[in-house]
Amino acid sequence: MLGLLVLVWRHWLPLLGAIGFSVATLGAFYLSTTVGFFTVNETVGGVQQVTAAVSEWVALVGALLALVVERRRASGRSRKAA
Repeated sequence: MLGLLVLVWRHWLPLLGAIGFSVATLGAFYLSTTVGFFTVNETVGGVQQVTAAVSEWVALVGALLALVVERRRASGRSRKAA
Protein backbone atom coordinates (compact mmCIF):
# COMPACT_ATOMS: atom_id res chain seq x y z
CA MET A 1 0.00 0.00 0.00
CA LEU A 2 2.82 2.40 0.85
CA GLY A 3 4.49 1.71 -2.50
CA LEU A 4 1.26 2.53 -4.31
CA LEU A 5 0.91 5.80 -2.40
CA VAL A 6 4.48 6.77 -3.28
CA LEU A 7 3.79 6.16 -6.96
CA VAL A 8 0.36 7.78 -7.19
CA TRP A 9 0.25 10.61 -4.64
CA ARG A 10 2.67 13.44 -5.50
CA HIS A 11 3.26 14.61 -1.95
CA TRP A 12 6.06 14.46 0.60
CA LEU A 13 4.02 12.48 3.14
CA PRO A 14 4.20 9.02 1.48
CA LEU A 15 7.92 9.57 0.88
CA LEU A 16 8.37 10.28 4.57
CA GLY A 17 6.51 7.04 5.28
CA ALA A 18 8.83 5.16 2.92
CA ILE A 19 11.86 6.62 4.69
CA GLY A 20 10.46 5.65 8.09
CA PHE A 21 9.68 2.13 6.88
CA SER A 22 13.20 1.73 5.47
CA VAL A 23 14.79 2.94 8.70
CA ALA A 24 12.61 0.60 10.77
CA THR A 25 13.42 -2.36 8.51
CA LEU A 26 17.15 -1.62 8.59
CA GLY A 27 17.04 -1.23 12.37
CA ALA A 28 15.27 -4.57 12.80
CA PHE A 29 17.72 -6.24 10.40
CA TYR A 30 20.78 -4.93 12.21
CA LEU A 31 19.31 -5.79 15.61
CA SER A 32 18.63 -9.35 14.46
CA THR A 33 22.18 -9.72 13.15
CA THR A 34 23.87 -8.36 16.28
CA VAL A 35 21.98 -9.02 19.51
CA GLY A 36 18.84 -10.74 18.29
CA PHE A 37 15.37 -9.33 17.69
CA PHE A 38 12.17 -11.10 18.80
CA THR A 39 14.08 -14.38 19.15
CA VAL A 40 15.53 -14.06 15.64
CA ASN A 41 19.30 -14.29 15.46
CA GLU A 42 20.80 -13.92 11.99
CA THR A 43 24.34 -13.75 10.67
CA VAL A 44 25.55 -11.41 7.95
CA GLY A 45 27.45 -14.11 6.12
CA GLY A 46 25.01 -15.28 3.48
CA VAL A 47 24.08 -13.90 0.11
CA GLN A 48 20.48 -13.37 1.18
CA GLN A 49 21.45 -11.25 4.17
CA VAL A 50 23.85 -9.08 2.18
CA THR A 51 21.27 -8.67 -0.59
CA ALA A 52 18.62 -7.68 1.97
CA ALA A 53 20.89 -5.08 3.55
CA VAL A 54 21.91 -3.60 0.20
CA SER A 55 18.33 -3.46 -1.06
CA GLU A 56 17.18 -1.69 2.10
CA TRP A 57 19.95 0.90 1.77
CA VAL A 58 19.01 1.43 -1.90
CA ALA A 59 15.36 1.90 -0.89
CA LEU A 60 16.33 4.40 1.81
CA VAL A 61 18.59 6.44 -0.46
CA GLY A 62 15.99 6.35 -3.25
CA ALA A 63 13.26 7.60 -0.91
CA LEU A 64 15.53 10.38 0.39
CA LEU A 65 16.36 11.48 -3.15
CA ALA A 66 12.70 11.38 -4.16
CA LEU A 67 11.84 13.52 -1.13
CA VAL A 68 14.45 16.11 -2.14
CA VAL A 69 13.11 16.18 -5.71
CA GLU A 70 9.51 16.47 -4.48
CA ARG A 71 10.36 19.34 -2.13
CA ARG A 72 12.18 21.20 -4.93
CA ARG A 73 9.27 20.63 -7.29
CA ALA A 74 6.80 21.89 -4.69
CA SER A 75 8.86 24.98 -3.89
CA GLY A 76 9.24 25.75 -7.60
CA ARG A 77 5.49 25.48 -8.03
CA SER A 78 4.83 27.83 -5.09
CA ARG A 79 7.28 30.42 -6.46
CA LYS A 80 5.54 30.37 -9.83
CA ALA A 81 2.18 30.96 -8.16
CA ALA A 82 3.47 34.01 -6.29
